[in-house]
Amino acid sequence: MFEEKYVKCYENYKCSEKSSIKKLYEYDSHSLKILVAIDYSKYKSSIGGCRFVNNTPRNIAINDVCSLAKAMTRKNIIANLEYGGGKSFIYFSKLERKEMLKIFSNFLNYLGGIYQTADDINTTVKDMEYMRNYTKYARGYMIDNYQIPATSYGVYLSIKATVKEVLHKNTLDGLKIAIQGIGKVGYNLASLLYKENCKLYIAEIDKNKIDNLRREMDFTLVDDAILANVDIICPCAFGNAINYNNVNEIKAKFIIGGANNQLEDENIDKMLYNRKIIYIPDILANCGGVIDLDCEGENYSINYVNERLNLIYDKTTFFLQKSLKENKSVLSVVNNYIEKEASRKCEFVS
Repeated sequence: MFEEKYVKCYENYKCSEKSSIKKLYEYDSHSLKILVAIDYSKYKSSIGGCRFVNNTPRNIAINDVCSLAKAMTRKNIIANLEYGGGKSFIYFSKLERKEMLKIFSNFLNYLGGIYQTADDINTTVKDMEYMRNYTKYARGYMIDNYQIPATSYGVYLSIKATVKEVLHKNTLDGLKIAIQGIGKVGYNLASLLYKENCKLYIAEIDKNKIDNLRREMDFTLVDDAILANVDIICPCAFGNAINYNNVNEIKAKFIIGGANNQLEDENIDKMLYNRKIIYIPDILANCGGVIDLDCEGENYSINYVNERLNLIYDKTTFFLQKSLKENKSVLSVVNNYIEKEASRKCEFVS
């Protein structure tokens, strides 16, 4: 049962020395903990996924949920969407899953629509369908029991655009590509790349996922996809995949993945650029999920979503061309674009 007395709200919460989040909500009852971070200014609503997490220390969880919400704001600007960024964490508890989702649904109702959620790590579209019995602020739909793999397809388009623009190739045939993590995003990305006759290298700790993938395609199992001797690495698991411990050991020439917050911090981008490694920022490559949410309505279909996702191909091409012309990293160019768009529209604040 949701109880308002357990809610705390922090306005303009300072999540780092240089950054603050517009609102941070914390729900902590005797039976369940929930965090909701909201980053918005002009728009009435923010949007972003919900994750189930384990006993992550409070300070780390707050830092993560805030940074992910701010990343969602940046994705929405790139995708030309009229939402702020948001993110939520539900701590696993002794309650049954449906009861936790019901409490979270009532929490969303309490927030009154300033935050709309969707599936993310450890949550599914079926969870969202269940939540819609209790709230109208749960997003994400299936078509004939099929979830459109929009995030994966967006990453795939970003890879295609990069290979076309930098390597001047119209096909991915024969390219060596390593994928870190074969959850929802990594699995669907692997399927798309396998159909392009790519040579796949997979890193995954879940043996069942590996066995299932073996039944569908050929690949080489590796301990660490980030350090694989390949053309492209695709981080598709948790954040901080590219960090100070491995950045100087990376052999690939491109990093294009589906995970959020792939860099330990943005100084890593400078190190990659100095090593002539092209990093396509995650806020560009993996913004397909939020584009998919914006497609919901009477026109919602696979063809319509895929058509809208072509924006990722076009913007990857645009930012790469600008990067090569200005002798700057793609992330630097993207950051400048976001700052100008935010300033021009007066939409968001730090």
